[in-house]
Amino acid sequence: MKPEDNQQRGLAAARSPIVSDQMREAIARLPTGVTVVTTVDEGRSLTGATLSSFTQVSLESPSVLICVNRDSRTCDAVDRSGIFAVNVLAASQERVARAFSMPGESQDEKFASVHWSARKTGAPVFDGVCSWMDCVTLDRHDFGTHAVFIGAVVAAGSDTWDEAPLTYYRHRIFPLRERA
Repeated sequence: MKPEDNQQRGLAAARSPIVSDQMREAIARLPTGVTVVTTVDEGRSLTGATLSSFTQVSLESPSVLICVNRDSRTCDAVDRSGIFAVNVLAASQERVARAFSMPGESQDEKFASVHWSARKTGAPVFDGVCSWMDCVTLDRHDFGTHAVFIGAVVAAGSDTWDEAPLTYYRHRIFPLRERA
């Protein structure tokens, strides 16, 4: 069987609402960090969205991967600008996570509620985050409802006060707690 045949069978099976609901509940049990991905376009318009679909691709060639809903303003903005920053939110930034998770809300109001500075690419990096990565888009792949962007990390940093990160688990946001 050709790989294309497997891909078509997999896509057809994945469109089932039963599988989608089961997948949503299964993936909800994977704890993830909470990030806000931000970008700025040539007109200096700022855009951002809360995401939990983020991972490192390589340390040798520093790169990361983000998954963004294709219907979102953030997806269009990252695609047009070719840059993005990943802000890994700290425990004290739950308000920021919630603000940037609201589709349809004013991007100007969201960015007015947080202190930020532009880094190497010009993408906004929030003050007080656990860590951040400033990226140039290398590639985009569309799959289902999302676009997968791979970005080369051109600058990165982390906090010096070692605040715990926010986590997303079972449809809730809360600070990561260390076990004693």
